[in-house]
Amino acid sequence: MQFLQEQKTAQKKHNLVLFGQRDLLHYLSLNVNKDLKSRITYSASIKPLNDDDLESYIVKELESARMGINTFAEGAMELIIRSSQGNLRLCRADFCSCKICIHHIPVN
Repeated sequence: MQFLQEQKTAQKKHNLVLFGQRDLLHYLSLNVNKDLKSRITYSASIKPLNDDDLESYIVKELESARMGINTFAEGAMELIIRSSQGNLRLCRADFCSCKICIHHIPVN
């Protein structure tokens, strides 16, 4: 947002392509960002992914890492899906954190 606010004072107006989380449109609607908001000609919201899609993503990631789909207990898979709230980026972050922890567990 700081970069965008600095662009307000630029002599030449540029077209902007913005990608962001759901909060972005809210922040752009604030009065301080009225000039930026007026330059948006199109916006779209991506709906959150459903639980089945997130589970499929996790399974494919496990397979690509050559880890079995039983790597996580069912409760762990549900926790990752629930905590990500349909957001693929959050799902990936949670999943990668869990995958790193699994690799660092000492094997007896």
